[in-house]
Amino acid sequence: MLVNRCEGLEEEIAITEVLTLCLRGRWDLDAREAAAAELAHCCQSFAAWQQVAGSGGIAPLLYDVLRDRNLVAPEIESWLERLYYSNGMRVNGLLGEAREVLTALANGGIPVMVLKGLALAEPVYGNAALRPMTDLDFLIARDAAPRATAILRQLSYRPLESEARMGATLAYENEVLLSKNGDIDTLVELHWSLFDSPHYQQNLDMRWFWETARPAMVAGVPCRVLGPEAQLLHLAGHLLLHHGQTAFRLLWMQDIAEILVAYGATLDWDMAIEQAQRDDLVLSLQNVVPYVAERWRVPLPDGVLAKVMQLCPSTLETELVARLTAEARPVAQRFYTDLVSMKNWRHRLGYAWQNLFPTIAYIRQRYHVRHAALAPFFYPYRWLRGLWSTLGALLGKDL
Repeated sequence: MLVNRCEGLEEEIAITEVLTLCLRGRWDLDAREAAAAELAHCCQSFAAWQQVAGSGGIAPLLYDVLRDRNLVAPEIESWLERLYYSNGMRVNGLLGEAREVLTALANGGIPVMVLKGLALAEPVYGNAALRPMTDLDFLIARDAAPRATAILRQLSYRPLESEARMGATLAYENEVLLSKNGDIDTLVELHWSLFDSPHYQQNLDMRWFWETARPAMVAGVPCRVLGPEAQLLHLAGHLLLHHGQTAFRLLWMQDIAEILVAYGATLDWDMAIEQAQRDDLVLSLQNVVPYVAERWRVPLPDGVLAKVMQLCPSTLETELVARLTAEARPVAQRFYTDLVSMKNWRHRLGYAWQNLFPTIAYIRQRYHVRHAALAPFFYPYRWLRGLWSTLGALLGKDL
C-alpha cells in the first residue's frame, strides 16, 4: 500500500508540473507548446488528473487551454468539458444573484466593491466560466453593514449563524455570512475588512483600499473592484493569513499570476510595497510573489523581486503570522491569538465575554440543543472542549 501511495504522489507531482505549464499557456505561447510536448509523456491516469485538476479548481481553465487539441485521453478531456460547462451554468446563476445584490445595494445608497472570484471572473479572466466560485464576496463600509444586511434580508437572504452576542459580529468579525436557497443556493459574504484577524481589522488602512479602487462592470452592473496593487495585497494576504503556507491551491496561485499579467504594465510596485509595510503584509508578499514568479514565469519589472525579498517585516507581523499559520491551531490557541492581537483591554474583555458566554440562542444553534433548559450545560462543555483540543495539540495527538 505504501508503494502505491508513493507512486500516486509522484504521479500527482508530475501532473502538477505539467498542468502549471498548461496554465501558463494562457499568455505564454512557448509554455503552451512545451506543455503539449510534456503531455505526450505525462501520466494519463484519470484518478490522478481528478485529484490535481479537480481539487485544484483549475479544470475549467484546463479545458479552455486543451480543448480540441488531442493532447489528453478522451476520458480526461470529456471530464474537463463537463466541469467547464457545469461551472459555467453555476457561475451564470451566481452572476444573476450578484446583479440583484449589487443593484439593491446601489439603490440603497451603499457603496460596494466586489472581491475575490467575483472581481476576477469577468474583469481579469475575461470569461466567467473559467473561474469557479463558491460564494459572492462584497466589500462595504463597516457602518453600512446593518443597512446592507437588512437589504439582503429583503432579497430572501438570511444570516448563516446566530451572533454570539448582539453586535459581536460587527465588533469582532470582518464579515457577515448570509445564505439563500433557490434554483441555485447562494452564499454571500459581506465584508467590511479584508482579513479576519483582529489585528488587521483594527489596523488595516481601509481608506487606501477604497481610494485606489477602480470602476468595473460585473454581472452587467457598474461597480468597483480593488486597484491592482490592492488586489495583489488582498489575494496574497488571504492566501497566507487564512490558509497558511501549505494550502496553496493551484487556482489561487493562478489568480495571482493572472493579476500580475493583466496589470503588469500599470501595477505600481513601489506603492504596493510601501502599503505592504504599512499594513503588515510584507510576509504575504514574500511568500506568494516569488513562488508565482518562479513557477508561473510571470515577468516582473527589473529589481522588483529583490525589493520584495529585502523588505523587513515588523516584529508584530512576524509573531502574528507564525501564530496564524501554525500547523496545529486548537480552539484555545486561536482564541489567544485573536485576544493578544487586539489593541486595548476593553476590546479584549468584550471579545472574551462574547466567546466564553454567548447567548442561549447561539449555544442552541451551535451545538444543536433542542431544549433551552439543557443549553446552560453546554457552556462548560464549550470551555472544556477548547482546553481538550489544546491539550491534544500539545501532546501531538488527537485525544
